[in-house]
Parts: sequence; structure tokens; C-alpha cells
Amino acid sequence: MDKPRILVIDDDQVNRYTVSKILERGGYEVLQGDTGEAALRLAQTNPELIVLDVQLPDIIGYEVAARLKADPRTASILILHLSATFVRSSDQVYGLEHGADAYLTHPIEPPVLLATIKALLRARSAELALRVAHEKLTLALDGARMGTWDRDLVTGRLTISEKCEQLLGFRPGEWPGLEEAFFAHLHPDDRDRVSHLIDSAVREHRYYEAEYRSIWPDQSIHWILTRGHAYYDEAGKPNRMAGTMVDISHRKELEHQKNVLVSKLEEAITSRDEFLSIATHELKTPLTSLNLQLQLLDRQLRQIPDSSPLPGIAMPSSTLKKTVAASERESRRLGHLLDQLLDLTRIRAKRFEIEKADVDLGTAVREVVTNLSEQAHEAGSTISIEGEQHLVGSWDRGRLDQVLTNLLSNAIKYGKGKPIAVRLTHDVQKNLARLEVTDSGIGIASEMQSRIFERFERAAEIKSTHGLGLGLFIVKQIVQAHSGTITVKSTPEQGSTFTVDLPIQVQSH
Repeated sequence: MDKPRILVIDDDQVNRYTVSKILERGGYEVLQGDTGEAALRLAQTNPELIVLDVQLPDIIGYEVAARLKADPRTASILILHLSATFVRSSDQVYGLEHGADAYLTHPIEPPVLLATIKALLRARSAELALRVAHEKLTLALDGARMGTWDRDLVTGRLTISEKCEQLLGFRPGEWPGLEEAFFAHLHPDDRDRVSHLIDSAVREHRYYEAEYRSIWPDQSIHWILTRGHAYYDEAGKPNRMAGTMVDISHRKELEHQKNVLVSKLEEAITSRDEFLSIATHELKTPLTSLNLQLQLLDRQLRQIPDSSPLPGIAMPSSTLKKTVAASERESRRLGHLLDQLLDLTRIRAKRFEIEKADVDLGTAVREVVTNLSEQAHEAGSTISIEGEQHLVGSWDRGRLDQVLTNLLSNAIKYGKGKPIAVRLTHDVQKNLARLEVTDSGIGIASEMQSRIFERFERAAEIKSTHGLGLGLFIVKQIVQAHSGTITVKSTPEQGSTFTVDLPIQVQSH
């Protein structure tokens, strides 16, 4: 590390030599001169400090100090007057008022001289650090387009930076300097709120933050965000506040545009849902009629032997039976999709309701399994029922059938023709009914397990399967409407287990 450089200027050779040796032993690099002109010339080498005699042969030391401080190139050099002639108090005052940073007189003790120089250099170092910090802060504030303010809580004086003047619509130097001017330019609807926030922050020793509208002198309105905190005297009384200010008009405009778009989007979604609800209802009416006609035709065809010809129809009765059966399946599938769309519109409109009654969940499980046995047989799967035979609670039977049907249909669809197990148990301690549906099929990837209960998500993409991706979403809504939970555990290519927990609450009669 380079030694600090000190310039010693004294026309007395003994004094100059003595001081120089003291400084060299103190660890400083020393340059010497014996005239004022030498001081001005050697100052261009940028020493940290000059020990300057007052009584010089050509220029008095006071004048040298004044010239050095007046020159921007040397103004930051510290000057220590050291004199054996000008030793009165008035001399010291004059020297300090005309550029010197310190003033000592001969005879001087070496420790006092060294301590004084160290103190001056330490103060200069702190001053430079503070200046750098201030420059960085100014740069940061300029970069963030922030201004600073300082409010005297005793006098009401409000000092603001030039940037704050700009943010409030004033030209540099036009700001009146009083807090009344600040409140006068606040939007009338914001004044009481901002005043309350300031008072609360001061009273409760809290950080102050407020967004408000400022009315510029040209009557235009600008949004401002200000932050700050209060300072307190030794008695704990608040005496000032200080903080920052930034224009947020652009952000507020973006927020307004976003809110308008969100409002329009919500209106569009509401219109879509209303249309979807109406269209679904309208579609279900002819579909119900079609289902009845297909069921009637199916019953009539069952009474005709497969080998018997059908009058006016150029196809065997067996072929027609298969066609009608396929039409029934597609009609039921379409009806199921319409039911899901209806449920989705009810959920979005917050009209999704359940009607509770005492239900035997064991009976419900057996009936749903029976209804799906043919579908499971066609897929090569079997469905076994384990656990409780009867478990009564207060639930919506139709909605629980919907849950069971969806979980079992998925198990059949993705189970690869392997056995499926339905297990019903009673958690006595928590008074819960637990329903588990387990298959040994394709499983669900770990990254999908947290998403399959969302709208339009599917556990797997299989070309032979169809659907909207709403089934598990609706299942979760039904379970949650019963204050229950549904979870899944799955390993790819090993199978999945869906677990439904439902609180048991038997209705009183």
C-alpha cells in the first residue's frame, strides 16, 4: 500500500527538517519546499496534506492556502498551518477562515503533530466515503426516477429534491417549501387518507407508504408512490420525516387497462357459460328422446332371432343389433359429456350444490360396480369389492355415484385389462369413510399427479379414449362439497390408487 504523501513548506530549514523527519518516522512520504511558489508548484503532485508555514519569503501562507482552495485541481488537499510567528488566537481564526483545515503553532510535540494529521486524514477518508455513497445513492435514485424529501415536523418546512419538484409538476426552484403546498396539490379524495397514514406512521413508529394522486399546476393528475419514516429526538418526540417519491402513473394506467380487460373477459366468460348452459340443456332434451327410442328399439330387436330377416332392411338382425348397441353407447357417452359441461357451468357460476341424505355407501359401491361390470368385462378386467359391506353417512347419493363411476371408468379405461379393486373402510378415530379404487394399469407420471384434478387435464393420452378432461376436476369438486379430500398415488406402468375420504354425518330425524 502506498504511503500517504505530505508536502512540508517552511523557509526555516531547521523547522522543515525536523517536521519532515517526524512525518517520515510516522510512515509518510514527504516532499519539501521553502516558498509559497514551491507550495503551489508541488501541490500539482496531489499530496494528501500540506504542512504550510504562514511566514514565507514570497507569499504569505494565508494567501497560498486561499489560492490552493480556489483551484479545483487542488481544492481537496488538506492544509495544516504550522507557524512559529503567527501564534495568536486571532491568527489561528484567520487561517482557519481562509482555507486551512487545522492550525498548530511551534513548539509542537511530535505525537500532537502526528495525531492531528491522522485525524485530518481520517476525516477526509470519511468525507470521501460519504461523498461516494451520496453519488451512488444519487445515481440509484436517478436510475429509479426517484426524488427525496425531508419534512420538519416542528416548523412544517418540506424540503424536496429537484426530481421531486419535477414529479410534482414544478420547475426547479419553484417549490414553496411548505407542507401546506404539498397537501394543497393532493387530490381532494386522497388528502384525509394520506394525512391519516402519515399520522399513524409517526405515532406508531412505523414505515410510511402511500399511493396518491397529485394535481400539477397545469391541473393534470399524476399518481405518486411515496415511502419514508420519522425520526425522533432523545425524548422520543418526532421531529422530522424523510423518504422517497416516484411517479407510478404508467403503472396505474396499466393496472386500469388490465382491470378493464379482466372485466371484459369475465363478462365474456359469463356469456359463454350462459350460452353453454342453455345449449347443453337444449341438446339434452332431444338426446333423452333419442336414448328412449334406442332403448325401445333394442328391446324389440332382442325378441328377434339373429338369423331372422328383417322386413325392408337389407342387413341381418345381428348386425342391426350391434349398430343399435353402439349407438346407445355413443348416446350415453354424449349425455355424460353434456352432464360434465353442465356441472362445469354450475361450478363456475357457484351454483354447484349437493343434496344430502342418509346413504349406504356400501350399497352404492355394489350398484355402481354392477352397472359397470359389462364395461369391465369388455376391457378384460374384473372388479372386486373389499372392506365394509355397509357404511351409512349423510351424502348426496347421485353425486357419489358420479364419483364412483368416474374413478371406476378411469380404472377400466387405463387398467390394461388387469383386476381392479374397490375398498371401503371406516376410520373410526376420524369418523371418515375411506373409498379406495386401485388398478394395475399404465399409472400416472409424477409430474402429472398434481395436475389431473384441474380442468381439461387428462392422466394419459390414449387414442382409443375420449373425453373433455373434466371428470376428475368435477370429482374433486363433489368431494370437496362434502368437506372431503381426494388424493392419488401412482407409479408408471404399475398402476394407481385414488383415495376419497368423506366425513360421516348421519342426518337426525
